[in-house]
Amino acid sequence: MYQGQHIIDLPKRIVVGEGVLSQLGTHFKELFDKGGLVYVVTGQNILQLYYKKVKEMLEDAGFSVTYLVTGQPPLMRPGGSRPRPRRTMLTSSWDLEGAEA
Repeated sequence: MYQGQHIIDLPKRIVVGEGVLSQLGTHFKELFDKGGLVYVVTGQNILQLYYKKVKEMLEDAGFSVTYLVTGQPPLMRPGGSRPRPRRTMLTSSWDLEGAEA
C-alpha cells in the first residue's frame, strides 16, 4: 500500500458534441445505475441558463439534485487590500452547450 497517499478512483466520461445536454440523464444512469444525489457546483450565469433543465433530466433518470453557486472574490478585503485573482476549474458538461439554451 502507499503510505501517506490517498487514491480516489472516480467514474468519468467526457461527452462533447451537438445535442449532448439532452443525453445527460442517460449518461448519469449508465455511470450510477442506482441513482443518488447529484451535487452541482456552478456559477450564477450557468445556474440561470441550465439548472432547471439539468435538474429535470437528472430527476427523470432517478437522481436527487441540489446545487452550490460559486461566487466572485470580494473587490476589497477588510483592511483595504485586494485579493489576488484566482481561476477556478469547476465546470460542467453543460457549460459548453450555449446553443441549447
